[in-house]
Amino acid sequence: MGVTISPANNLAFCEERKLVVIQKEDCLCEENHRKNCHYCNGTGFFTEKIYPYELNVSNSNFSTLWGALGLDKQDWCGTISAQELLGALARVDESLILRANYVDGNFYSFGIDNERVAYYLNKLREILVQCLARNVDVFWC
Repeated sequence: MGVTISPANNLAFCEERKLVVIQKEDCLCEENHRKNCHYCNGTGFFTEKIYPYELNVSNSNFSTLWGALGLDKQDWCGTISAQELLGALARVDESLILRANYVDGNFYSFGIDNERVAYYLNKLREILVQCLARNVDVFWC
């Protein structure tokens, strides 16, 4: 499971404006079980809708990110005003988001490294631009 952060009503907004990208992927099912595969229905491929202005993070990374931003998540789904998130981003100490384990300079376990921190913050800024332009809140679930 994970959490998706996006402008409120992003799915409908993107569908109406035809901004959704359909991505075709190879199915990982075994060929001799393919006819019963509920992902590809025997085709060997499945499709996935990719919506712009979304950030998908694991539950633990979301908790770390929201905590570093000084935001109270209270629930796994919610909304926050774009102005409140903008203020949190302006005050964030990026070192609080880091949650990667290194030994002798080598990354050895999952977490949040510097590259991931930069990605998360850039995506949040992109989402904020959309929220402010649309006059909607930031939604997560």
